[in-house]
Amino acid sequence: MNRDADPRAPADGLWDLLFGAALAALSVVVYFGVLRSPFVYDDRLTVVENPSIRHPGNIVTVLAWDRFRPLVNLSFAIDHALWDLNPGGFHLTNVVLHAVNVVLLFLFVARMVGDCRARLDGPWQLEPPAVRLIAVAVSALFAVHPMMT
Repeated sequence: MNRDADPRAPADGLWDLLFGAALAALSVVVYFGVLRSPFVYDDRLTVVENPSIRHPGNIVTVLAWDRFRPLVNLSFAIDHALWDLNPGGFHLTNVVLHAVNVVLLFLFVARMVGDCRARLDGPWQLEPPAVRLIAVAVSALFAVHPMMT
């Protein structure tokens, strides 16, 4: 269906915005307590004792330090430039990135299920609220799952 021709499209976009904001808020509320936590476990090696994040202007060193996770190391370098070695700042970045990922997952699943919905015939046909409910359920599970800790 062409969304431009659908008179409900603006309302659908508003619902997506509201559900996305609610899911982001859920993920922030669940993990808000981590902002008071110290560095733990591998944080000692990847952040505290990592000399490559001390000079974010040297991008080659930052990206080459951990060849398997160069963007993570770049994120640590940016966090170090913003927060020095304050663990709350690093954790804040992680919570914000997690909230953004929850919203992106919601939009992706809604689009994916919506595309599948358009191809289904007969009793398997999903109504638009069911599509959004599936996307909300998947994203909410991702937002609060203990694996994210």
